[in-house]
Amino acid sequence: MEYQGPSQYEVIEKIGTGGLGSVYLARHKNLNTKVVLKAEKLKKKINEVQLRREVDILKTLKSPYIPVVYDYFVQGDTAYTVMEYIEGETLEEYLERGESYRQPQIIKWAIQILEALRYLHSPTHGDPPRGYIHSDIKPANIMIRPNGDISLIDFNVSLAIGEESTIGLTRGYASPEHYGYVYTDGGIKTHRLIDEDGEERTDTTGTWQTWDGEERTDTTGTWQTWEGKERTDTTGTWETWEGEERTDTTGTWQTGEGERKETEGLSSTVPDDSRARGTSDRVQSSSGGGSLKRRKIAPDERSDLYSVGALLYHLVSGQKPAANVLDVVPLSPPKYNRQIAAIIGKAMNANPNRRYQSAGEMLSAFYDLKRNDARNKALKKQSVIAAALTGVLLAAGAVCAFIGLRRMQKKEEWLKLTEYSNEAYAAGDIENAIRYALEACPQGKSILSPAIREQTQVALTQALEVYKLSDGYRVDRIAKLPSEPLYADISPDGKYAACICLGQLVIVDTGNSEIVQTLEAEESALAEVKFVDSDTVLFAGRDGLTAYDLKEKKELWTGGRATGIALSGDGKKAAGIYKDDRECSLYDVQTGRIIQTVDLGNSYQPVTVNNIGFNPNDNMLALNEDGSRLGISLDKGTVKVYDLKDDSNTIEIYDEEARFGHFEGAFYQDLFLFAGSDEERAEIVVIDLPGREIVYNRADFGQFRIAAGEDGIWVSRDNRIMKYNPDSKDLEQYFSCDSLIRGISDCGEKIIAVTDAEIVTMDKDGAVLSRSERRDSTDVISVSEAAMLIGNYNSDVLQILRASDRSDTICAVYDPSYPHFETRISADQSHLLLSTERDFSVYWLDGRRVIHKELPDPDQIYDQQYIRQGQDSVLEITYNDGTVDLYDGLTGKKTGSEKREVPDKTLHETLETEHFIVENRIHQRPVVYDRESQRQVAVIEEDAYLTYADEADGCLVLRFVTTDLEQYGCLYDRNCRILARLPYLCDVYDGKLFFDYQDGAVREKAVLSLEELMEYAKSKLP
Repeated sequence: MEYQGPSQYEVIEKIGTGGLGSVYLARHKNLNTKVVLKAEKLKKKINEVQLRREVDILKTLKSPYIPVVYDYFVQGDTAYTVMEYIEGETLEEYLERGESYRQPQIIKWAIQILEALRYLHSPTHGDPPRGYIHSDIKPANIMIRPNGDISLIDFNVSLAIGEESTIGLTRGYASPEHYGYVYTDGGIKTHRLIDEDGEERTDTTGTWQTWDGEERTDTTGTWQTWEGKERTDTTGTWETWEGEERTDTTGTWQTGEGERKETEGLSSTVPDDSRARGTSDRVQSSSGGGSLKRRKIAPDERSDLYSVGALLYHLVSGQKPAANVLDVVPLSPPKYNRQIAAIIGKAMNANPNRRYQSAGEMLSAFYDLKRNDARNKALKKQSVIAAALTGVLLAAGAVCAFIGLRRMQKKEEWLKLTEYSNEAYAAGDIENAIRYALEACPQGKSILSPAIREQTQVALTQALEVYKLSDGYRVDRIAKLPSEPLYADISPDGKYAACICLGQLVIVDTGNSEIVQTLEAEESALAEVKFVDSDTVLFAGRDGLTAYDLKEKKELWTGGRATGIALSGDGKKAAGIYKDDRECSLYDVQTGRIIQTVDLGNSYQPVTVNNIGFNPNDNMLALNEDGSRLGISLDKGTVKVYDLKDDSNTIEIYDEEARFGHFEGAFYQDLFLFAGSDEERAEIVVIDLPGREIVYNRADFGQFRIAAGEDGIWVSRDNRIMKYNPDSKDLEQYFSCDSLIRGISDCGEKIIAVTDAEIVTMDKDGAVLSRSERRDSTDVISVSEAAMLIGNYNSDVLQILRASDRSDTICAVYDPSYPHFETRISADQSHLLLSTERDFSVYWLDGRRVIHKELPDPDQIYDQQYIRQGQDSVLEITYNDGTVDLYDGLTGKKTGSEKREVPDKTLHETLETEHFIVENRIHQRPVVYDRESQRQVAVIEEDAYLTYADEADGCLVLRFVTTDLEQYGCLYDRNCRILARLPYLCDVYDGKLFFDYQDGAVREKAVLSLEELMEYAKSKLP
């Protein structure tokens, strides 16, 4: 099948082919992200509304072991599933290379697969809640990521909407139910005939088709096998597929290998009662003519668990299990671990009722492996005295075992809650991140409660953000939406968020993240919404462009149908255009009266093929301050500026040869600035409207973003922000961010840039006011001075961010325009020293600079050390020849020079603190020793260079620098278990941690104990 899907996906290569379609590796052009496209031919008409509802649910699945489903849409007779691209190889590729695996690795993968299934099966997805079946678990559908974790791929979307005929079926891994058989204690009760593509086979009286296309005839007591052999059914005797005779007596039956008795494990998969009565693998009709009675059988959770067992069987034995469950050779000791074999045997039981009944139950069996190990059982007593003693010891052991078990279970529960906390934090759900982490902390002292795991304290510290002291925007709340946000706007006062979800306008109170109103909207991802003022929204309603009063909860007016919306600067006029219509209407916002209709002739705004999937935001629609001019991008890459008072003044920019695909634009006074771009080129143009002339034109590459404000137009490209200067008629450099800019906004006195890594707030002079880290992809952004909204097309949550004020943590200020690498506090905590490899500056804590000093021969400098002794502070500059220059840390004046040994260029150094010695060697992990006992405590696993070692409040603090010259610290307990990560840590002194965000302020924070963290967490929860 050749790819014929939407043009926003660029196919890189075909990576798979199946009976129903093909799988492609593709690139999403607008998002510049690799995705996997699974294309399947539809065999019957589907309910698209139901399909969309189900897919919306699938897109909400969030598990570290399940790839993200981005979208699902139908084009012609083909259904496309768009999924996250997973780096790595399939388990099938590993097995084909003949690789073998140690038991711990197999158990790890088993636990991860079962964790994925426990989440997938749980009836918590959608409304009403339901679970999902994978239906085709096999090595080819298990990806091994580069970090060694698994990802369960290719779960069947159509199964989720009830299309049973599309269930995956892979021989050897498929359960008996997949073939239509249901084994019970009474034998095979029913069967359904399906081929390898999941289609049913025709059943006529006495005859049906095999997988090989051959006929099989069913007569009384005889029918042909898949291999063409005959099986005869008589009382108590029947022939196997291998032609061996098996005789069934009470509890025993004969094989070519001798006698087998039914026991726990895989041998119990043979349905004993069916042999006792001599039934065959069929159900005869009452007429005796041999017709097969069929009914559809949908695999359930236990079918997935059979497949997991079959997969583990292959990993453990190196052999793929037989397709027929009765032919699977059980795994038995001593060749195979008895406990592992028992788990696999139970999972692969032919009778679903004898298998594990849930993924959680099978998961518990793996977690209990150590507890159930026979080697841990007590020895038998050998005498009466020994028996009595053993009884006492066993009783005590039972108590200890119970305590140990409870502690182990508690640890597992806490680790799972910790994982949930990390996932919630990564999603921006701070409240639940705190709640999960707090639940994973011991509440009071108990013999049954283990010590807190270090991962939990790290998660709690992270969720509380106690060591993130910078001002700036932080996630305040998470709003759960009916589906992914496609467009959003925030009210000027920050009180309300208006979000377009597919077919709905959702109004959210940003104060409590509750949905306060839901209105019907145009069912298109192109639909938009704009706030006219703090209480009035203008949106693409189901019946037309609609003005709605949020305070009074009433509709003010409805106009013609519209998806794209633009407001004039004074808020009195609005422009609305519907998809690819050939006209655009201008409305009076107060009354809804159509002021004017602009005829676009044969032109229109391009609309993506799948306009219910996502909004590429490629079109431009803009009004000037009083609504007298309209700027619009059109098909074939053209741009027009309509003078709505005088048609003769309409300006057309570009001809059809330009063919840019993405446009941005804005009006400022008598100027119109716009940019066009495609994948390879870009151009930005400024037009003087009264003079009808181009006053600035620049060709470039990349994608421009434009934001208009009260005192200018701001332009960003890649990581740079520029401002158009009408006097010089040029774009002037304003600020450079550290990562790609996704959005830029002019908010009165501040400029706010949202990048891939952070949110940067600047004043109008380009000075950084605050930086806030962020991690999520960004598709939807709206900013006001009071709050910010961020969403993405892959999640049904909307992040509500507010500016935080952490000015109470500031202990020193300095000139933010001075670039520096290190920041240190003087011993008497009266001065600040900022340094680079070439110079340094000394400041009073109030920001007054004492001195700026250029260092001699900077290229010969080997190292710098800031040393505090008592109340004295000294900066030592060591040169390659062993010369050491000394500078006073308060005045910056040179106080002397010494000749010491030539530095060790191997970069081996020993860092000492009160209780620890840290050996630091280049290209090796730092090793920490206890200073008193000299024993090794830990090897530090950090992929960065260690620079300093300190102690604070009994904790070890190590500082690192990355290859990108980013500085951070890690806080460890006395056993070197990590307690917190400390971004932007610049110094440690007198039990306090100091942070420098390069924004002109140094901030301090004391180390918080676990008890303090827990109390703080409780105060943050409602």
